[in-house]
Amino acid sequence: MFNTIINQLNTEIQKAKLSSWPDQEQIEKATTKKREVSRLWKKFGTDPLVLDMQKVVLKVVKAYHMDFYELDLSRLEQIGEVPFCWFVRNHGTDLLPLEGDERTIRNAESWFDAIRMQFTDGTNVKDSQQLYICDPKAKTMKRLKVFSSVQFRVTSVTAHV
Repeated sequence: MFNTIINQLNTEIQKAKLSSWPDQEQIEKATTKKREVSRLWKKFGTDPLVLDMQKVVLKVVKAYHMDFYELDLSRLEQIGEVPFCWFVRNHGTDLLPLEGDERTIRNAESWFDAIRMQFTDGTNVKDSQQLYICDPKAKTMKRLKVFSSVQFRVTSVTAHV
């Protein structure tokens, strides 16, 4: 699937270059995205957890596959080895850290509540969706059926600048 994503970006770049009115900003944006996706895949593309996640994306996600390579892998890079919850639906994914400072956890909980209310009945994960607790250290994914199984934990106080 990664090669398909790179081919899509190459096509986007070529179309922009061959346009009768080439948009240099669009070309630059697509080139930067391709470079970043390639960098992230080089970093994470052999990680057993990420490869398991990719299998889920292939099975469940029908549109916006790019988000996994661009957004989820970027988020993984940001949070490091912190456990996270991962919500997968036919039009995308959401990756949220389960541990962090007060601000990070408050934001993650708010986002999680929005997902829960927007895409489900608020309690149960639909059959067409998947919810996981992932542990980057242990390289494990545990599938959940109810949202109440997800627990966020503040591990430090937010520094005020």
